[in-house]
Amino acid sequence: MTTTMLPRAGTFFQNSTGHDQGNQTREVDFEIKFGKLPLLSWAVCEVWRPANYSAISFEEMLVQHGESRALSWQIRRDRFGGVYRAAGKWRDQTIATMAFQQLPETADQVAIYDGNLAVSYGRLVGEAQALAGYLRAIGLTPGEVISYQLPNWYEAVVINLAAAIGGFVVNPLVPIYRDAEVGFMLADCKSRILFVPERFRSYSYLDMVRRLRPNLPHLMNVVVVRDHEPSEFATFEQTISTSGMHCDPATVDPDEIKLILYTSGTTGRPKGVLHTHNTIMAAIHAFGDFWEVTPQDIIFMASPVSHITGYLYALEQPFVLGTPAVLMDIWQADTAVQLMRQHQCTIAFGATPFLKELAEAVERSGEPLSSLRLFPCGGAPVPPELAYRAARALKPCTVCRIYGASELAGPIAFGVRNGNARLAAETDGEIWNSEVRICDPATGQDLGQGAEGEILARGPQISVGYLDPNDDVKAFDEQGFFRTGDLGKIDPPGYIVTTGRSKDLIIRGGENLSPREIEDHLLEHPAIREAAVVGMPDARLGEAVCGFVVCESGRSIDQVEVSQFLVERRLAKQKIPVRIEELEELPKTPSGKIRKDLLRKMAADLLQS
Repeated sequence: MTTTMLPRAGTFFQNSTGHDQGNQTREVDFEIKFGKLPLLSWAVCEVWRPANYSAISFEEMLVQHGESRALSWQIRRDRFGGVYRAAGKWRDQTIATMAFQQLPETADQVAIYDGNLAVSYGRLVGEAQALAGYLRAIGLTPGEVISYQLPNWYEAVVINLAAAIGGFVVNPLVPIYRDAEVGFMLADCKSRILFVPERFRSYSYLDMVRRLRPNLPHLMNVVVVRDHEPSEFATFEQTISTSGMHCDPATVDPDEIKLILYTSGTTGRPKGVLHTHNTIMAAIHAFGDFWEVTPQDIIFMASPVSHITGYLYALEQPFVLGTPAVLMDIWQADTAVQLMRQHQCTIAFGATPFLKELAEAVERSGEPLSSLRLFPCGGAPVPPELAYRAARALKPCTVCRIYGASELAGPIAFGVRNGNARLAAETDGEIWNSEVRICDPATGQDLGQGAEGEILARGPQISVGYLDPNDDVKAFDEQGFFRTGDLGKIDPPGYIVTTGRSKDLIIRGGENLSPREIEDHLLEHPAIREAAVVGMPDARLGEAVCGFVVCESGRSIDQVEVSQFLVERRLAKQKIPVRIEELEELPKTPSGKIRKDLLRKMAADLLQS
């Protein structure tokens, strides 16, 4: 591996193609800035990385699984950590230490608006300290997992901060999950305690917990949050009101795991994405640096706080950048506009449905949303026409597409800052804080600018891996780059344009749904012999679930029967197909693989007809 230094003060790069360039210095076309420190440049058919990586001998650090190899997290941490620390990206801080450091100045300032509640930093820290003491008192030790399945309520902020204070690992669960998903995730991460509402949106979470608990030997306790009838479980109020239970922050290694966030995979088995204190901090500071976020900004958050977006910018960012957050637990566009005006929100996040309906609500109101300066939209495909329309409706707000994932700790393409409406609507934004490669999915070879291939990324905010280390081997390459499974290109230079997914996920309103999981449930129906699930276009949600089935001889099935069957299996309603088409046979390749590309086209054609 040849190291090529650019002779300019403050910049350092190395060629990463693995070919001998004769140590010739080369001027790159442009720089993708790593915060204030130029760290990465893109050149046609090449990837540039920090010169500090030159000491790496990759062959010594590969983990083997079958015929695949990947660079382990421990090696990535040890070898890249020095670079990230030197660049100021790994700051070796936690939100617990930051919250206590800032408390003398922030105690009386509002951190979270939740309905009629205005919760101060002082109250959040006090309740979190009490909750951490309670968790210690009932026997939890640092490194153990605590889970919560809550709407966008301030209690989630307290739980997350308490986890940081006590040195616990936090595991947010999306409120739409039901028995099948929650049972698997709690068992997989060996969660010790679960926080749930008694009931939310007419669903009894306590009944679900009672069904699941006999099969969860590691789950030692359940805590009920809000509106609780007398039950066998502790209440949130009880956990924070016990006197003498306050505990000081634990001594925590910022490179230790702090977050397990489950994401659906193409295998049908949810995968636990792992983040450390340092990777989460790096993600928040990257966003703050790119968009010049200050404590004068007020964040509006309707995206679930159990998603990476809500987690970063509502649960963590208030303690890192000092930005108050306005939480909304049930999305309703007209109410959202009222809340934004009431609190003078400056930044809002959301997937495609949020942006579309917010723009329509502002148009209906006939009044501009003058305080809003930024709306980054991601998590689902964003049609350019929607981006253009929303930019007009929300003017002068910057509306832009962004590109990221749970594994990337939010975006690696952060939007467009230069006011270029075309770039904001037709690209996924400027690459920031990450090294990015576009590779041939079949060969792994780097492709030139403008060529479509799989997007690979590496940077200080990217996940350290998965709870199941076998998943790492497919997800990370031999140089520590994360394989996103998404297709895209770099065009124009410095901007990502996503073009599709090599993964087989359905993205419904920003929620990743696994077709394999839904197919597995369909195949349990006695009338169904074969099943395939794909995404079909949906004007509001981006994609909806469409199922194709082949029935057993002499049997038939309809939409109503399928829906009732899946409801009885306690599958989340978002995963239930909105359309079922019965076929005589599924289209397949000569080797027997289902041609989902043809099924997606069929689904789109059915929608047109």
